[in-house]
Amino acid sequence: MTNIKLKKALAVGLSAVTLLSTSVYAKSFSDVKKVGSYSWAYDAIDVLSNNDVISGYPDGTFKPETPVSLPEVLQLLIQVVNPSEDEVKEADKKFGKFVDENSKVSWAKKALTLSLYKDIISEAEFKDAASKGFFDNSNKYPNRADIAAFFARGLKLSSKGDESYLKHKDKNKISDNVKGYLASLVKEGIFSSTGSDGNFDGNRAIKRAEAAIITQKGFEFVKRNPISVKTESMTGKVVLASKLNNVNVLIIEKDSSKYSFELNQATSYKIQGKAAKFEDLQSGQTVKVEYEKTNDNDKLGLAKVIDITSSSSNMVGYVNSKGNKQLTIRYRDNSSSIDFRTTGKISTADTKIFDLASDVKITAYGNKIDFDKIAVDDLVEFKTDSNNKITEINVFPKNADVRGKVTEIKASRTDGYIKLKLNDNKDYTFYLTSSSSNSLLDIRKDDSVTINVNYKVAIDLSSNVGNISGTISYFDSGSYFNRGYLKIKDSSGNEKSYDLADNFKFENNSGSATNPQMRDYDYRGLSVSLVLDSSGRVTKIIRTDKNNQFSARAQVISFNSSANPFNYSQYDVKVKVINSDNRNVILGQTYDIRGIIDRSLSRNDILDISGYINSNGQPVIEYTSFNTHYSGEARVDDTYRNKYDFSRYNNGYGYGYGNYDYSTYYR
Repeated sequence: MTNIKLKKALAVGLSAVTLLSTSVYAKSFSDVKKVGSYSWAYDAIDVLSNNDVISGYPDGTFKPETPVSLPEVLQLLIQVVNPSEDEVKEADKKFGKFVDENSKVSWAKKALTLSLYKDIISEAEFKDAASKGFFDNSNKYPNRADIAAFFARGLKLSSKGDESYLKHKDKNKISDNVKGYLASLVKEGIFSSTGSDGNFDGNRAIKRAEAAIITQKGFEFVKRNPISVKTESMTGKVVLASKLNNVNVLIIEKDSSKYSFELNQATSYKIQGKAAKFEDLQSGQTVKVEYEKTNDNDKLGLAKVIDITSSSSNMVGYVNSKGNKQLTIRYRDNSSSIDFRTTGKISTADTKIFDLASDVKITAYGNKIDFDKIAVDDLVEFKTDSNNKITEINVFPKNADVRGKVTEIKASRTDGYIKLKLNDNKDYTFYLTSSSSNSLLDIRKDDSVTINVNYKVAIDLSSNVGNISGTISYFDSGSYFNRGYLKIKDSSGNEKSYDLADNFKFENNSGSATNPQMRDYDYRGLSVSLVLDSSGRVTKIIRTDKNNQFSARAQVISFNSSANPFNYSQYDVKVKVINSDNRNVILGQTYDIRGIIDRSLSRNDILDISGYINSNGQPVIEYTSFNTHYSGEARVDDTYRNKYDFSRYNNGYGYGYGNYDYSTYYR
């Protein structure tokens, strides 16, 4: 037997309870008198019991100290809200099955379905309460904070009430989600501003006497402020759709004015009449909002249905034909459920002629393209404005070569994919299928590649394979009998071998050719990009790590032209560094340079040198520019500036290979 009951007259529909004067003879409860410990609740209990809203126990007691269950609270609140018979039917139709599946208190089904229907409790909250045993006749009781929120929602009060009304000593312990509701209830006199003992005690279960008080005050509020259940509608452009203070909020603009709506679990979404979700709401869309007007001063009402009538959300389809700034597209709404591995087989729902907006943005794989580059049967992802004109269109041709850097790869033919960062600095996903070439399975993260694609399916490496990036972990220049090769390690530590093409080139990142006399171990540790031919062999090695590079100025200490008996204008030179832009090239240190070519090289000449720091921390000199002749010893300077008074200038140049003279000069 329930402790708090609905009137028997409400078996079919829930009609209003007329509050009678307290002069009517009340039911006599032995434990609630006009004078005594519960005298403060006597009038409320008197009125409600006379109207069969509440009742006592067979022993003649009311038991004012007994806590109230959640179904009992919702029974009381629904009587206050006073739903119509049509609402009772709609509530059962929409939530009857849900309540049956999540509740064991059949006697309160009407109240529970109506509480869901009238947004007093959300489906998520209901399921959470059910999982904790609040709907299975167990000794589980809602706390005062939850009940405050339910009553405020039922009475359509603001969730952002003026908190200055709250005088409770434990105000700081009240959750932010409840403070606004409680403030609105206090303002309307339904809850006390201080509580009986100065505290709100939000975590405490509510007693039968307290429930009687707030129920009776709820009836009085409704008598003064009838709750509107009329559904109205408004059409406008979306300004904001976001979650604020754990509540979904929609702001639209109409006639230069902005209107805010609260959204909850019961709010439904449509895109041009088809089912959608909250995440589909985007700024700039035209929407029609069906809502219930509330007493929340911050919001126009609670949105029941939001229909995106003209959408800038993503659509996808295939080009049927082209006109003058027009496209006929067979299309559907874009969603994560689309399997682009099927390429041209993705399903479309409608076919329509779309005009292009005057400022339409057209791109293909990260690059801007002209309208005439769009071809029939191209896959397109597009957005429209309020006039249903296309404002953005991203084109995926039926066949194309796409170049980018691999940011992620899953090498599988069943669910594999390659993500490339393209020119617009965005990641694009291309899928691997049974039709994809085996060569794609060898691609690694951070590789720069060119792949042939069919819409969004990766087919093969392009004949111009592109750049492979990483660090050289091993280098073998090869011999007459064996082809050379190198190993590249990517940022994830993966290592892969590549054969060297005949006459491969090694360049710095400016495109200048570098010293052909480099030894194998000098390549190790370099950050490079590889250019491959159609056979996958390395045709060019381009150094990419600027941090390992240096430029310096050095003075000739000595030179030896007899080192090369076949070319007396080629010198082995010892130089001293007089300034440098890299701390690893030590000021005052001496280095050897082989193969300087210049007919007029002299002692004390000033040379500009450049190169890189190898994996052993040693400078490798790649390029030497014969700057000038200089009389006397040049001053060592710690800045890279031309501070020399040169007596004459010579623009000779040469290539050099530098290394430490460990026996004499390196210390």
